[in-house]
Amino acid sequence: MKRRHGKIARILQTASHTGQNAAMVKTRQILLENFDEEVQDKLRVRAEDSRSARNRFERMLMDITRAELGDCASFDDDGFNLHRLPSPAGGRGGGGEGEPDADIPLGRYELPRRSGEAHLYRIHHPLAQWVTQQAKSRKLDSAKLMFDYDAYGTRVSTLEPYRGKAGWLTCKLLIVEALGNQEQHILVAATTTDGVVLAEDDPEKLLRLPATAQAAGLFSDEGNASLAADVESRRTQLLREIKSIDAEIEGGALHGSDVAHAARKTGAPEASA
Repeated sequence: MKRRHGKIARILQTASHTGQNAAMVKTRQILLENFDEEVQDKLRVRAEDSRSARNRFERMLMDITRAELGDCASFDDDGFNLHRLPSPAGGRGGGGEGEPDADIPLGRYELPRRSGEAHLYRIHHPLAQWVTQQAKSRKLDSAKLMFDYDAYGTRVSTLEPYRGKAGWLTCKLLIVEALGNQEQHILVAATTTDGVVLAEDDPEKLLRLPATAQAAGLFSDEGNASLAADVESRRTQLLREIKSIDAEIEGGALHGSDVAHAARKTGAPEASA
């Protein structure tokens, strides 16, 4: 049953890649109508998870943009107004090394776009590309971060046991070659001074909290061994998941044959993944 559900999800995923094709939308609807209630519930959960993930990445993009642009832009709940492009000398950038393209327009940016006058801000926008590249290329020295849980304003129950504790946190950029394409993943790991490793996505949740940076100072590094072990464990798990997905793709799981079969049954034209 689990494999059947996974196959169904891939069919719908393939169909979603051709969202502008009315025939594929019809095919998707027929698939939903003919599956039992349990499967439909699972598909609805997947859709909600996808929307949640999209919103989470949108927030992350806006957060990193706010950090990189600084006073070059003013931000609000719906987007930001870009007043000038950053450059080492201040004022507009000239498109030189480390500077954003001078052709990037100033003005209003929104994600998602809510007004016709605003520029649609997205990960592939030249400004977003510059922002992410700047963040990835910056060399970060060791620092002491003081996280303010109360200032976050929302309860994060899994972080509450760590209030008042100290420890180590690290971020690693992992670059993987998969099916001829380069993938980049950020590994975040953390451990307390008494050896407790923060599980699952708790280290990432910790980074969402407001924090102030201080000089690293003198600090024992006895916990670095457990931190390094957790980083390696996360790396191994991620590589295992990527390898599993690659094996499915190479085996033809995402070649769209099931969608083509469903399209023929409804009289719709076939589409390729």
